[in-house]
Amino acid sequence: MFTINSEELTYQSNSEQLFDCLRDLPEAIWLDSGKPRSLQGRFDIISACPESLIETRNNQTVISTSEQSRVCAENSFECAKQLLKNIQPIATMPDAPFTCGLIGYFGYDLGRESESIAS
Repeated sequence: MFTINSEELTYQSNSEQLFDCLRDLPEAIWLDSGKPRSLQGRFDIISACPESLIETRNNQTVISTSEQSRVCAENSFECAKQLLKNIQPIATMPDAPFTCGLIGYFGYDLGRESESIAS
């Protein structure tokens, strides 16, 4: 079973200070709920140093880990499903809104579709 190491942190109303501690780590990402500026947000999610990285550019998907990089013949969503299967089952943390899985973004780079998902 895939296990997760976690550490409880003292609550801070502004997650920017927490992200500042991780921003220089590889593939650091912060999904900002908008608090304290917005009353709608509930959770911020901060992550860095993923086990794998999926990047799709010009219809080619590459999966990279610390040991290797390989081209995935499937579309990026199928590649992501394969990665999730490799870490199932996950020992979840009941009070956490996001414990483990895929985190990332979809966007456009210089007019070409690009996708990036870290797990």
